[in-house]
Amino acid sequence: MSINNFDPEILQDFLTESGELLEQLETDLVMLESSPEDPELLNQIFRALHTIKGSASFLALTNLVEIAHAAETALNAARNRQVVIRRAEMDLLLAAIDVLKGQFEQLSNGETDLDKADESLVEGLTAMGSGASATAAPAEPAADTQAAAPAQADEPRTINLDPSKADLVEHLVTDVQQSLTQMQMQLDRLADPATRSASGSALSELAEDLVKTLDFFEIDECTRIAAALEHAFEGLHSLSEPQLDQLRRRAQAACSILSEQAAEIGSLRLTSRPTAGLIERLRLASTGQLDESLYISPEASTADVLGFDGVTGSATVVPDSDASSNPGEEAEEITTPPDNSDGAAPLAEAKPDLTRKVATTPDLNKPAATAGQARQQVPIEQTIRVEVGRLESLMNLVGELVLQKNRVGALAEQVGHTRVDPDLIEQMEITASTLDRVTGDIQVAVMRTRMQPLEKLFGKYPRLIRDLATKTQKQIQLVIEGGDTEVDKSVIEELGDPLVHLLRNSADHGIEPPAERAAAGKDPTGVIKLIAGHEGSHVRVQIIDDGRGLNREKIGHKAVERGLCTEEQLAGLSNEEVFRFIFEAGFSTADQVSDLSGRGVGMDVVRTNIERKLKGNIAIESEAGKGTTLTITIPLTVAIMPAMMVAVGEDIYAIPLTNITEIVRPTPEMISTIGEAPVIHLRGQVHPLLSAREIFDLPNAADSEPFVVVIGFNQKLVGLRVSRVIGQQEIVIKPLDGVKREGPISGATVRNDGGVSLIVDVAELMRLSRHSHAGSAA
Repeated sequence: MSINNFDPEILQDFLTESGELLEQLETDLVMLESSPEDPELLNQIFRALHTIKGSASFLALTNLVEIAHAAETALNAARNRQVVIRRAEMDLLLAAIDVLKGQFEQLSNGETDLDKADESLVEGLTAMGSGASATAAPAEPAADTQAAAPAQADEPRTINLDPSKADLVEHLVTDVQQSLTQMQMQLDRLADPATRSASGSALSELAEDLVKTLDFFEIDECTRIAAALEHAFEGLHSLSEPQLDQLRRRAQAACSILSEQAAEIGSLRLTSRPTAGLIERLRLASTGQLDESLYISPEASTADVLGFDGVTGSATVVPDSDASSNPGEEAEEITTPPDNSDGAAPLAEAKPDLTRKVATTPDLNKPAATAGQARQQVPIEQTIRVEVGRLESLMNLVGELVLQKNRVGALAEQVGHTRVDPDLIEQMEITASTLDRVTGDIQVAVMRTRMQPLEKLFGKYPRLIRDLATKTQKQIQLVIEGGDTEVDKSVIEELGDPLVHLLRNSADHGIEPPAERAAAGKDPTGVIKLIAGHEGSHVRVQIIDDGRGLNREKIGHKAVERGLCTEEQLAGLSNEEVFRFIFEAGFSTADQVSDLSGRGVGMDVVRTNIERKLKGNIAIESEAGKGTTLTITIPLTVAIMPAMMVAVGEDIYAIPLTNITEIVRPTPEMISTIGEAPVIHLRGQVHPLLSAREIFDLPNAADSEPFVVVIGFNQKLVGLRVSRVIGQQEIVIKPLDGVKREGPISGATVRNDGGVSLIVDVAELMRLSRHSHAGSAA
């Protein structure tokens, strides 16, 4: 069935639900590298891949199913302790996730012919699924002349099935046994050239049905054997007679295992068997690559085959004497060596962990098993899926409600100054107060529906740091704290790019190479911390590294070279003022341009997104040789905020209340000039002073500006002279897309008297202040 036959809503549901699983998969996989034997984490990742594969199979997305199945098979081997997930194995799994992400993007763009995964990647994952090491060099066929090492079968364990599936177990056992009986008959007929073609087709159909049946019940060990049979039967027509005979005998052995397991499943029990050797030799036989030294003699029984391929104990079977390299020697008993404890060949020396995630619980040193138990104790949330567009509409309606609430409050106040019946005035005031309270509650409730934990964003960064560490040949550990901090969805969308740039900068410029760190007496592994938390009505996000720190002299020299300041001005600047030059467009101190940094673009994007789009600020602290701390402070939401309404002549402007430190009516002694730039003296400190009338180009406004609103941003203060201070209001921000702006304006709002006011862009105001004073000083 083609994907074009499905309802677009079904496809969209698949993209939404499986897309969320895919995002979480990448985070979980990087965590798995630090805790490769965490059973709960392995199961969580396996279930996510299994769900994606099942949904894609329903939509007939063949190429997507292929890579998902290969990755799922590899993870299943890890769950069964046939292979340990180390760096090389993780590279394969993450490469599979990248392929899946690309295919999802194609589907989102309306493409149905999805790219096929690289064959070498699929083969690598399939080999992992058979218990092979991802970094082990392929063995020469002649070297494997002994029987596969058998690992003893585990004790029977109880199978936990959903009640709906448990009721069908009896039918499952019957279907599987019937399919296996027919398969054994067809395998016998496969030996006859006259019936070989028909038997091959019948075997392919039987194996396909068997895989679907076992996959429905999610009995992975049985499904893996059935899937191996399905793949083995695909190329029967091209095999030589000896290879076909070896495939047939291994397939018969695989059927005998499935038959025994099916009988156990009837009592909801299952014994795990080490089948990796049998499956691998079945695969080699199906591709005509099985070495003659591994051929089974015609006299060998099914039990002998199982012993020789390492499924059961010691084997007393002799390889086929006709194919043996020493045909004259007598048969000797072949005793298989003990199996490795982890079922996998040793890998090359593993590099130190590059990333780890720190939970926000007090005890950060719990072992992986404890962490798994903690995940099991998380209560299941009762949720429904709502389109973002509906939430946006609801938020817009709440904004309109806030405006009308402000209007009612203003009208009630006006009525209070008239000669209306006092009882009526009191009733209006009570009603206005109640409306204010209810509107506030509705506003909070709606805003909470748009809140999302920063974990959704932070979860992408362990993979980023892992890749950066590999590319820069550094050892970097990422520590994440406060991922449960919630912010508005729009904030998460705008915060993503700045954090990527900052983390990349810390990894590339901040963290030193291992040798340099060791020479400085530091741990060879550098640490980058990503910490989030609430701070009043704001969210604070910090990126802290223990690297080499910022070089004031180098940054200052570059700033003078680019004309951002003079040598004299540089001498009077604080460290943070010098460090802030890195946020200027095109500013870079890198000696060489790389694909990671050096063009001076990223930090300018950081400032633009945080200051202009998020109405936040960013501060820098750095100490040479110790590291750098970047602190981002942003509002919880950028849709509704409190503001102070001020008048400039007849025009009224809104200034975000969170940026106002105080409002003063200065005496003449408090105001002076430095050069030609006016300043205000406040408690022994001198701050720039700007005229709102001049900034907003209002030549007809009254000259009198008796009030000064002191505005703070990025630990700097500036005074703004205004005509009148009207009072505080809660404003709803309306964008000015496509409208020409005069002066530092970020948007508009409707006042409680029904008029429209422009909102002051504080970040731009501070820049105007710096430039005007720099020009006066020059």
